[in-house]
Amino acid sequence: DPQSGEIRWAAVYTGKTTTVTVKAKGPAGSTKASFSVEVVPATPTIAALPEVQVRDGDTYRAVARISYGSGDMRWSIASGPAGLAIDARTGEMKWKAVWSAVPYLARVKVVGPGGEATKAFQITVDPLPPSVVDLPPAQIDEGKRLEVTPSLRHGSGEMKWRLVDGPGGMQVDAATGAIRW
Repeated sequence: DPQSGEIRWAAVYTGKTTTVTVKAKGPAGSTKASFSVEVVPATPTIAALPEVQVRDGDTYRAVARISYGSGDMRWSIASGPAGLAIDARTGEMKWKAVWSAVPYLARVKVVGPGGEATKAFQITVDPLPPSVVDLPPAQIDEGKRLEVTPSLRHGSGEMKWRLVDGPGGMQVDAATGAIRW
């Protein structure tokens, strides 16, 4: 400010020291003064990471970003589900979702010239509905026992099997789906 001599400046980290020179001029002459300013980098702040829902088997993708801080940042996963990866330079996260009855808690970490920060977020994985592999027709001799165990094409979580339609005396194991008659 020319009247008060106050120096105002929006400091931006550049990694370099800046020399500032001021001059005061009055009726009897002028004088200069110089000083150096080193901008210290700010501690980074990670922008909000929303809680997400993804389906079992799908690929989760998101990009972690800083909301405050500058300079070269390095990203990492501090904790999270197995296989959750992050690009160290871009903050892009990628993970092949695996169903869990309990949501996953993940934490990303960023390290920059001014320090480090971590941010937690939650990933909920929705289960896949079950799909049973078609069983081939069966033929058995009268008086013999039939034992067949169906399998799943896909499905997530604990399955409970039950007989919907069948002859008297046929049973299904609720835990395995094994059919006995």
